[in-house]
Amino acid sequence: MLIVIHNVYMYRDSGELLYHEDYHSISQEVDPVVVSGFFSAIQSFGKTMTGDESDIKEIDTEKFLITFSRDPDFGVTVALVVDPEDRKWAGTAILQLLKLVKEKLRGFPESLFITELPLKSLKGFDEEVDKIIRQFVDKAISQKKKVIPILLKKDNIKVSLEQSQILNLVDGERSISEIADLLNLLYFRVMMICLDLKKRGIIDTKEIF
Repeated sequence: MLIVIHNVYMYRDSGELLYHEDYHSISQEVDPVVVSGFFSAIQSFGKTMTGDESDIKEIDTEKFLITFSRDPDFGVTVALVVDPEDRKWAGTAILQLLKLVKEKLRGFPESLFITELPLKSLKGFDEEVDKIIRQFVDKAISQKKKVIPILLKKDNIKVSLEQSQILNLVDGERSISEIADLLNLLYFRVMMICLDLKKRGIIDTKEIF
């Protein structure tokens, strides 16, 4: 199975969304602001029901794992939506992300909180988040099957330049990792694009050991 990081959410206890990033979104129709509010409400409800101040650590469904880490001093939670099999690396990555958020929030001007997704306004923040995610994704790749995209159709399709570059290298032999190396792109960037192309019926994928 492909290693997938679906979404990253960072929000206050109030549900106020501070940061959001889609890597391979579960649904394009769900407003991330609504999602962060929902997650915050679940955490609050859990404490109310149990009378326990401990935080919910994860929600495990058949297809997705939502893992949380909250800092009580800042009242900020970082949540990752990943595949259930990636629990181990996700737990470590989320702690690094929370550490990054705490570092950035120290001395953070309160006036910036009136803007939408204020952490995105910080120079280089996106890149730092990607760096943390990438190191764990790339490490896990070596422990998984090789995933090879297979072209299903090439006529009468509308694709972006980046998608076209990837499709030009799809020959049924090259893996996603090899295509990423040839294009000098991040593995999970190519992975996300391949998943979208697969969803559209343009490619399929096969896995080999």
